[in-house]
Amino acid sequence: MREIINGMNVGVFKKDWGRELYFERAEDACNYLNSKGLYFISKQVQEKMEYVSSYKEICVTENNNGYVLEVGRCGFASHSYFPIFKK
Repeated sequence: MREIINGMNVGVFKKDWGRELYFERAEDACNYLNSKGLYFISKQVQEKMEYVSSYKEICVTENNNGYVLEVGRCGFASHSYFPIFKK
């Protein structure tokens, strides 16, 4: 399902324990994290993505309270996931 969050079109996969947010651009993921005051995670995303030439999306996983549990980069190959931040 797609939702508009902070003016960005975001893919949302809801789960019973929380949700996963899928951002097509790293900049959008960073803006979302910054809006939550998570500048240190946003900085990690920026640093890790600086030399990445292509990726499918950035996934932000959070629990029902909005607490960010993990942020990672998804590649184009099936099951290609690379963690950037994990609580």
